[in-house]
Formats: sequence, structure tokens, C-alpha cells
Amino acid sequence: MTACSLFSSDKKLPQGERLSIIEAKDDALAQTKAKGVIKISEPQDIQGYYQIGGNEAHRIGNIKVSKNMEEVYRVSFEHGASKQNLILAHPVIDNNLLYMQNVEGTIYAFDLKNGERVFKQKLKSLNKNDAESTSNGAGLAAGKGRIYALTGFGGVFALDGLNGDVIWRKDLATPIRTSPTLARDKLFVLTIDNHLYALNVADGSEIWQYSVSSEDTVLAGGASGAYDQESETYITAFSNGELTAFNARIGYPVWSVDMAQVSDFGASTGINSLKASPVIDKKMVISVGPTNTSAIDLTSGDILWRRYISGSQTPIVDQEVIYLISDAQTLVALNQNDGTILWQVDVLEKLKRKERAEIILSGPLLVGGKLMITASNGMIYLFKAQNGTLEAEINTNEDLSFAPIVAQKNIVFTTDNAKLLVYK
Repeated sequence: MTACSLFSSDKKLPQGERLSIIEAKDDALAQTKAKGVIKISEPQDIQGYYQIGGNEAHRIGNIKVSKNMEEVYRVSFEHGASKQNLILAHPVIDNNLLYMQNVEGTIYAFDLKNGERVFKQKLKSLNKNDAESTSNGAGLAAGKGRIYALTGFGGVFALDGLNGDVIWRKDLATPIRTSPTLARDKLFVLTIDNHLYALNVADGSEIWQYSVSSEDTVLAGGASGAYDQESETYITAFSNGELTAFNARIGYPVWSVDMAQVSDFGASTGINSLKASPVIDKKMVISVGPTNTSAIDLTSGDILWRRYISGSQTPIVDQEVIYLISDAQTLVALNQNDGTILWQVDVLEKLKRKERAEIILSGPLLVGGKLMITASNGMIYLFKAQNGTLEAEINTNEDLSFAPIVAQKNIVFTTDNAKLLVYK
């Protein structure tokens, strides 16, 4: 793709504040009316995107990008999605390096500036009976010169960020399907059977662990936990739908909220797992679940408000506004203080029902004051954050896996066929 003026478009495209065809489970959206004036924070030029959500609180805000978006390079991580395996790991950026983990568990490091490969490191199980076809790449986190990688066979690895050498490894002996959370001196890891571990980043030793009952059916690639530095509180989403806050120092549970609680319209999927990672902002936990979106007091666990808008994508919070993609394929802006719907648009309104059913939306990401959404059919959409106006839509002609990441004005997209597309 050639250079595209995505952040100052002169095109006359369909306007926002439109009513969409809404499924009953998202009945709250039927009350939509544009309300108030939405303010956007000044774009920040961030240097790294260290884990899912950008940082440990998953509060990334408005990110500065170039006015024009042009592909500068693309690189391969060799093994992508298939009928047997999904890409679970998201790319991360640290120390001017772009890291990715493929479905076989192999870690790749690329120079962020030019895409030159710095190293490749295959992570192997200690147990020879582990199936090679199992989704071995579970997730990454980066910080202080190290890469922390999880694998489907239950391995936790700390690697040197410059050369990929293994510093330490720990075998949890249980499959892992979610990315880790890196916070200060701890690495938080959740296994598929709902065992939560807090590990010492220095050597992988166990600080504490906690477990709840497991689920028979879970979503691949569950939510990554969020951490609040000031209170040292860790929020995790178990596969049974429980969102639980812990005293991160000692592993004591402080409160728990059932995010799978059904409305009169029932659950969205019949599966309790939370796939959207929680976000911590202004002593409030924002969680999007299989039946509802809730704002929860970080200290007490009191539900401040709840709207029966379901989703599986991590929301963006900026200037007391929450932006999210609902299961009804709508982009929604909510008032953070009371859950009032400020505006909502149907992202795929141009498509027929059969076409819509085959498309998965990912995001949003707030870049240059625009909400960026990617679609599995290769489309990129940009909406004005103030009112939902569609500003631009671009076809990459690639199957996009999930939401992009951004650092140093580089926008990185991941494709199902194992490519990272880098635009600037």
C-alpha cells in the first residue's frame, strides 16, 4: 500500500451517530443518542508497547502517529494460523526491537526501524510427549531488557531481549492460553485450569499462587490481567467469568465480581470466559464481558454501573470516555462515570448479514484522535473519536489477526499468514 492520509481525510464518507441493527443481547444500545461534547487527550509519543494493552494497567490513551500512513516493511514469523492453531501471542515493542511469537512457540526479534531480524529462538517443552501441534505460542511481555514468553505446553521463559538466550525457565505442567502481565518485580501467569501464579521476574521462583474451579469450555486467548501500581492491586479474569482483585504482594483476594451474570436476554455465547482484558483508570476497573460491560471500584469491588453490552475486545479509555466494540459489531462510546451511551455506530453497516457473520472486528486503538479498528477480512477503519464519524477505510488485502500495536509512530498489524506489517 502507498502512503495514505488517514488522519486528515478530505473524503466525504458516511457520517457517525447512526443507529445500527442491534441484537437483543445489546439492548442498551437501542437507547443511543449523542450526548455532550467528547474531549480527546493530546497524542503521546510512546516508546514501547510492552504487553497486551501497552502497559500493565492496559491504559494507553491517545497515541501519536504520523499524519500519513505508509507501509515501510513487512516481515515473516514463519508459522501463522491454521485449522488446528490460532495465533494467540500479540507482538510487543521494547528497546527499539519488535518481538513476535508464532504458533510453534518460536520467538522472533526484529529491528523496529528497518525490520532486520535480530534473533530467532525456538522454545521447547521439557516433556517430549507434548504435541507439537498444540498452540505453543501463548503470549509475550517485555521490560528491562528481557522478553517473557509463555507456551501452550505450560512453559514460562525469560529471555535476553538482545540475543534471545534463555535466562530462566519454569514448567507449570499445565497448558497456558493467555498472555502474561509484567508488573514491577512480578510476572503474572494464568493457566488454562484457572491457576494464577505470581512469579519473581529475577529467577522465575514462585511468590504466590491462587486457584478457582476450572471450566469445561473456554475461549482461546483469554484476558490478560491488569495491575495498579499505587495500590499494588492485580485484577485477573478467570475462565468461569469471575473478575477478581488481589493484593499483589501476598496473593490475598480482595473482591470478586461475576462478569458472566446474564440479563433478561441471556449470555452472548454461552461461554463464561472473559476475552477482553480489564482496564484500570482513575481507581476504576473497566471490564467488557460475555454479557455486560461494567465499571467497578478498584478498592471495594462495588459495581459503579453496569450496561448489558457484551464484547470480547479490550476497551480504550481516554478523558473519561470508554470506547469498545460490542458483539453486535458496533463501536460504542460510553461515559466512564455513569455508563451513558454517548454515541454508537455500526462498523459493518454496508455489508449484508451473511458477509458480516464471517468477519471478526478487533480494537479499538486510539491513534491521533482516531479510533482504529481492524477486520479479519483485511479492512482498516478509522472513526473520529468525538462523534463516531467514519474518516477512512483501507483494504490491506490481508487476513488481519487482531488489533494493531503502536510505538515510536510505528503501527504494527499482524496477519493470519504469519506476517507483521509495519506502517509509519
